[in-house]
Amino acid sequence: MSTPYRTSSAGRQAIPSAWGGHRPHRGRLYAHGPWFFYCGTIARHPDTGEQTALGWIRLADSGWSTHPLTAAEWTSGWEDVTPAPSVNSAAAGIPAGAE
Repeated sequence: MSTPYRTSSAGRQAIPSAWGGHRPHRGRLYAHGPWFFYCGTIARHPDTGEQTALGWIRLADSGWSTHPLTAAEWTSGWEDVTPAPSVNSAAAGIPAGAE
């Protein structure tokens, strides 16, 4: 059976990026139209190796809900809108404790 993993020159397993040149980054806030996504981390499925962004999502001013986004679901329309560090995170809409 083939595996999605490949071995790097350092002997560690690496996964080819399915995100392309634009992927979410931990601790960043993204907008896509009326949607906002705060990326808490990028994790990989223990069996398949599929990469998933795990974080929080909301529609406009609605409440935040936990949400995974796979590389296939991540489209080029997401824009990084992370506020500058001097901005109060609560005022910027970042979930409490997610920093």
